[in-house]
Amino acid sequence: MSDRLTAGREHEGLSLVGLEFRRIDIRQRIFTNGIFSDSIFDHVTFAGGKIHLCYFEFCRFIGCDFSDTDILFSSFAGTSFDDCTFNGSDILHTNFNATTAYDCRFDDCDLYYSRFIGATLHDVTFLDCNLKKASFAKSNRSSVSFKYSNYEEADFGREWRGHN
Repeated sequence: MSDRLTAGREHEGLSLVGLEFRRIDIRQRIFTNGIFSDSIFDHVTFAGGKIHLCYFEFCRFIGCDFSDTDILFSSFAGTSFDDCTFNGSDILHTNFNATTAYDCRFDDCDLYYSRFIGATLHDVTFLDCNLKKASFAKSNRSSVSFKYSNYEEADFGREWRGHN
């Protein structure tokens, strides 16, 4: 099934649910209106690509690279991320609700209107990010840094006690 992702540059309307993708490079690919739920992505490189209106709900991402990726109106709800990088990405209006992220980097990202409601975040950095209208309400955060980000413009719910 990996050939479905590596063939061609633009992919619209793909439905690849419950599959495993390991060690593939799909950088600079464009994915629009796709469904990839319940899949495993192990050391997959999405860097420099576009992900618009795609569903990656209840997936598992291990060692994946989303650097400099344009992610718009997509959903990663209920997904787990281990050792993933999103540095330099525009991640707008995207749903990360109830995700689990360990050792991940979202540095230099625009996270405008993205949601991390009920997410569990451990050893995650959001350095120098645009967090305007982003929501982290009811999230569980440990060893999370928002250094140099505009966290004042984000929603942390009533439990927020200042900068982590």
